[in-house]
Amino acid sequence: MTMTILRNTLKILAVCIPASGILSCAVPPTSTPDDQTSGVAEGPTRDEIVTALGGGNQQEVKPVQFAVGGTKISKEEAKSLERFISEYNNQGREISLKITGHADSKSIGGEAANQSISEDRANAVKEFLASHGIPRERMTATGVGSRDLLCRDTEVSAWQRDCCEKLNRRVEIEEELP
Repeated sequence: MTMTILRNTLKILAVCIPASGILSCAVPPTSTPDDQTSGVAEGPTRDEIVTALGGGNQQEVKPVQFAVGGTKISKEEAKSLERFISEYNNQGREISLKITGHADSKSIGGEAANQSISEDRANAVKEFLASHGIPRERMTATGVGSRDLLCRDTEVSAWQRDCCEKLNRRVEIEEELP
């Protein structure tokens, strides 16, 4: 348990503290809320998250990240998916894709809402790929709700929770080799 907490803490720190030294996530307050001016900066980028996790999944496909409760693909993620599509098409093989949507552990509607969000995220990625020429019959899209968390917010400190939850709001694409 202690090693899991340490490993997750190190992953979170690697994501939240970019090389520039500027924090990307909330820091523990050192003053009263009245003294603070700007609040929380935008969270880590997809690339920072993937780097902290040691790469993408089995074929080095980077996970697609989503905003809290969101199912729309951001411009940054669309560019990443377009690069993936180009690489996929250049392989010249008929590779099937397994698309798995995930949700964080926060939800007003509980696990049922997380399940729905994860399915919607997976379907959004599938539709994006299909609209860019990847045949639908080569793709399966499923959602797993918050059952497969990369990071549990109970294993990190309060100021790391936003970064932790961002790691969980994702869609993973796995290439299923014949």
